[in-house]
Amino acid sequence: MTEEIIRNLLNDIIIYIETNQKKRKNVDYNAYELVAALCLNNPTIETKEQCLDVSYESVCEKIKGCSQETFQNYKKDIETRSPRTIQKYTQCFNQGIQTNPVFTQEITAIYLEGKTITSPKILQLNENVNNKCAKADIYVEFSTNEIIGISIKQSKNCTKSNYSVEKIVKQCCANPDEAGQLCKIRKQLLKDAGFEKHDKDQRKQVNQLFYPKEENIYWNQVKQYISTYNEPIKKQLVEYLYPIELPYALYEFDGKELKELKINNSEIVFHEHEEYYYTKKKVLRNAAKLFYQLKVNNQTYRVEIRWKGNIHDASPQFQLHID
Repeated sequence: MTEEIIRNLLNDIIIYIETNQKKRKNVDYNAYELVAALCLNNPTIETKEQCLDVSYESVCEKIKGCSQETFQNYKKDIETRSPRTIQKYTQCFNQGIQTNPVFTQEITAIYLEGKTITSPKILQLNENVNNKCAKADIYVEFSTNEIIGISIKQSKNCTKSNYSVEKIVKQCCANPDEAGQLCKIRKQLLKDAGFEKHDKDQRKQVNQLFYPKEENIYWNQVKQYISTYNEPIKKQLVEYLYPIELPYALYEFDGKELKELKINNSEIVFHEHEEYYYTKKKVLRNAAKLFYQLKVNNQTYRVEIRWKGNIHDASPQFQLHID
């Protein structure tokens, strides 16, 4: 094994650890959103030390959309990241910028909006946009007055999107009487099993009700709806992945590549995928999930249908990952 391969493997391990151990703590102030904004402002930035050396006062005229407090919260998260990972990230991001023709224009403003848009100009830009489609973390304004959005991902391992299953099914149901059935079935199933109210001490037992090896009326109904309304459901998922009615171009940087999120005319396939239910050693996973596969734009996504919160109070979500 060559030294370069070993270095790349180590870097991938570091990214994986950072993604999976720190993502919850830093969900509102992910370091890489500020790193990308700083690179857009100054393409010579390459290292963690250089990022930390930048003061709010020196960039606030051009980097808008975040307060001094928010800026410092971003920097606190940068402090927790490895220098090697930051440098790899800046190198790939700067390369993406340098090879994309749109960035030959002069940048006049960078809006670091994160999870909540605050800048009046960007609020107006997204005035008639579904918030599921307004995926950008950073908006870049050029001297031509053109504005683009960039969705910042820490790595390819990050969840691409997550959407409420019950809400999407409700939107796609032909019969209004069907719309609320999943919620009713979920609550009744829990009640019949003796779990009428959420109790964190019973979480394990509640989750076991929804393991794939168990017969489950709720999962069966979810599968039935996905089969019956497969066409509108998959179109809805793809529309959220690749928004087509935005008043600006939307890009994504996934830690390695910068690319525009635009849909081609390829066939969309969405179906349950048996292989995902098993580990690499062919052992059935003990998880309260369904697994589907989405293929679109010459890309395959693993779709996990699972809960983020407790099962009593929330719908499961379609969580999409690059396969």
